[in-house]
Amino acid sequence: MSRHTLFVLWLAAGCTTAQTARPLPQGTQQVSFSFGGPIFEVPSSGGLTIPIPNMNLEYRRGIKPKLDVHMGTNLFTPIIGVLGLHGGATYGLLSQDGKRPALSVTDRLFLYSNHFDGRKEGVQALWPVNELELNVSWKHGDHLYYVNVVNNIDFLLPRLLLSPGVGADFKLGSWQLGPHLRWYAPYEDTTLAVLTYPAPGKRGAIGVGFTLGRRFGGQ
Repeated sequence: MSRHTLFVLWLAAGCTTAQTARPLPQGTQQVSFSFGGPIFEVPSSGGLTIPIPNMNLEYRRGIKPKLDVHMGTNLFTPIIGVLGLHGGATYGLLSQDGKRPALSVTDRLFLYSNHFDGRKEGVQALWPVNELELNVSWKHGDHLYYVNVVNNIDFLLPRLLLSPGVGADFKLGSWQLGPHLRWYAPYEDTTLAVLTYPAPGKRGAIGVGFTLGRRFGGQ
């Protein structure tokens, strides 16, 4: 698996998972579909920029008053011969109190494998990535707004990869609509990257995503 493939997978890892700024209430479940990813310039397109068409299907469940668990699969990476799965949990550290925001932490483990790809020869590999996310959120009415910072650890080449983000979670009956924006590693120089990422100062990559979720169960 090439380092370019690994970089694309790393970018795919965090932007389009369902946002978990707060744990689900105990007994509540959610199924969600997420779409989007880092914005890049399509080669030989005359400057056309689009997000990587990354897609995730996920399931969440609140198992305790301040704890939920989630799992999912990446629907985009099989196109490049890679199976992607992830699982994790969100824990509420502080509840919102007036103007003081809520605080939560999320940890996810991503596993990517090309062992099932028989279309080409090459080195087979299992690529694990851990994602640790700290969320600060404010609820206004039925809607949630948050800022967060994510650290992705590539276990094959461990290093600090911090990415700030902002987003919202709009409640529409039993449905949740969540747009989010992330700046991947804004200190990384991408001038020599294989793809062109139109980020400020050619630093990191800007990612956009949307999540549509359906909640059921609980109170």
